[in-house]
Amino acid sequence: MKINEFKKIAIIVAMQQEAEPIIAQLGLLTTCIPELLPELGMQAYRSKFFDQDIYLFTNGIDKKYNVNKVATQPAAITALETIMAIKPDLIISAGTAGGIANKGLSIGDVCLGSDYYMYHDRRIPSGDSEQYGIGYFSCPDAALLAKEFNLKTGIVSTGNSLTLSQEDEKVLQEHNVLAKEMEVAAIAEVASMFNIPVLAVKAITNIVGIEADVAKEFKSNFNIAVQNLSETLAIILTHNSRMRT
Repeated sequence: MKINEFKKIAIIVAMQQEAEPIIAQLGLLTTCIPELLPELGMQAYRSKFFDQDIYLFTNGIDKKYNVNKVATQPAAITALETIMAIKPDLIISAGTAGGIANKGLSIGDVCLGSDYYMYHDRRIPSGDSEQYGIGYFSCPDAALLAKEFNLKTGIVSTGNSLTLSQEDEKVLQEHNVLAKEMEVAAIAEVASMFNIPVLAVKAITNIVGIEADVAKEFKSNFNIAVQNLSETLAIILTHNSRMRT
């Protein structure tokens, strides 16, 4: 995959706190996109990089609980709204993730998705439905991009819980997953219907498979992870833009 081939790029971020460093790094400005349904509460930002359009969308805040809308349902809605509104050439699912133990990841590392995206907690053990549940959604080949910027790559898996059940852990091990998070498979599932590639760019907040308080680790390491995430995205997209000139 050559990221400089894409002229209109949409970055989808679940949490506003994940998005803010990216917005600052890329110089994104709040923008009004009339096609977005206001009831959804999505936030939209935009910037120009040479002849490239860069958009960023967040899922918004839940009106009932006043928290960020995370996990698969909001991600799928945001992906569909994004596609219908701006028809991007590429979607980047940017955010935080848990790195699987023994994969050589450290807190704050940024990694790229490879091979395919999957669900580790959508279990439907019934014939072809089992494969449907896992998903196996297409992932662009990011090997050249990873090599150029010295980033690790691997399978990124999606689930609807911050913590893991024993069944989830078994699925992660069976598929040799690098990192787990809560959105990219849902985004890729929607994007696949429109033949739009999805690149996962994820920063590690905690290591999965060690005895630790996951929520505490996530909060403690969140700032360094999102800062590294924003800097990596800026490097990739700035390089991308320069290559187009």
